[in-house]
Amino acid sequence: MDHSITVAIVTRNRARDLRDCLQSLLHQALLPGKILIVNNNSSDQTPDVIKEFSDALPITEVIEKKTGYPTVYNRAIQEATTTWVAFVDDDCVADTGWYSEVLKAIKRFRGCAAIAGASHNYYPANVYACALQFSY
Repeated sequence: MDHSITVAIVTRNRARDLRDCLQSLLHQALLPGKILIVNNNSSDQTPDVIKEFSDALPITEVIEKKTGYPTVYNRAIQEATTTWVAFVDDDCVADTGWYSEVLKAIKRFRGCAAIAGASHNYYPANVYACALQFSY
């Protein structure tokens, strides 16, 4: 496991989506060494989902009570103890080679500040997700 990368997930009241996301991280070809979940004060079953995966994945959870995307993403960066932070949204499912590809990209592009990858719609029945995917 490479501990120079923290996989960060920000979440708020998306327990079902978070479960799918964590399940996809559990099935990576190479397991992440650190996973940081910034829980944006969820009031659903999010804490239960995190506990469900905490034995199988190296998860650290922090609670951020102030809501909003800039706040939670900045909190993830502040809490990370590694050189790199790889964000995956709570409503995303990572391909089995995602983490390995992140490692390769970091090694290949040493001077870069950010790396972005392709995204495909996991929920084809979600009209908003389809429209967003089409716009890209």
